[in-house]
Amino acid sequence: MAAQPRMFLDKWLDARSEGSLEDRFDSRCLDVHAAGLADPETARAMCDDCRAAYEFDTAEQKADREASRLITPAAGALGSGRRGGKHGGPSRTGRT
Repeated sequence: MAAQPRMFLDKWLDARSEGSLEDRFDSRCLDVHAAGLADPETARAMCDDCRAAYEFDTAEQKADREASRLITPAAGALGSGRRGGKHGGPSRTGRT
């Protein structure tokens, strides 16, 4: 990651995003994340944070699904732009 942060970030986000990265994310945000990944301590902290969130979120989501609990949002959609448009758009709601 630290050796080629932008390449890693592009591949990682591309696998998790619809459309081109340039349409989904502001280039300044991508640059900040790539700069963070270039620093080994920052990259380690980012990985630790993702790992911790995954472990917690996975168990919590499984329990919610088993109890048939779905999110009931106060607003119909959160986000800006149109889905798949410039820098994202509204998220799907009511899903865990």
